[in-house]
Amino acid sequence: MRIIHQLPGRLRIQLTKKEVQPWGKGALEACARRAAYIYSASYSEHTHSLLVYYEHQTNAEEIITSLSEKIGPHQRFSGSKVLSLTGIMGLSLLTEEYLKVYGARFCTRSLVALNLLGNISLNPHVFKKGLTQLVRLHPTAESLTAVSVLAAHLTLQPLTATIV
Repeated sequence: MRIIHQLPGRLRIQLTKKEVQPWGKGALEACARRAAYIYSASYSEHTHSLLVYYEHQTNAEEIITSLSEKIGPHQRFSGSKVLSLTGIMGLSLLTEEYLKVYGARFCTRSLVALNLLGNISLNPHVFKKGLTQLVRLHPTAESLTAVSVLAAHLTLQPLTATIV
């Protein structure tokens, strides 16, 4: 991923074949629009370049970093990630059942806290970026996701938090 052309609030970025391969045009554009500060993205299959429009107070390096986290080849689910997700989902179901039977005692609250740590470990960049953007008073989709998961845990709804 490299910058081809730059204007204030606009970047044209050359993508490698490896970066583009797992995505279709629409999915690539949608994924780019979910990156922090980007509000428009258009991909050209002919030139393998991505044209993005972003908020002016941001610099190009932040945009490239945000895009590389979203679009990079590491975004595919690995076997260990699927296994972790399955384990966290099982823990969520178990915790929900314990909450129904035993109420909000110490042991069930400990399970909820363990579930929260598991959810954070599944997608640490969402929590890091989301809370960072919230502190900067520039909430993004990651901010909404992080707050939703935290709120679900605080209201003792670990299954809801894991689904989010």
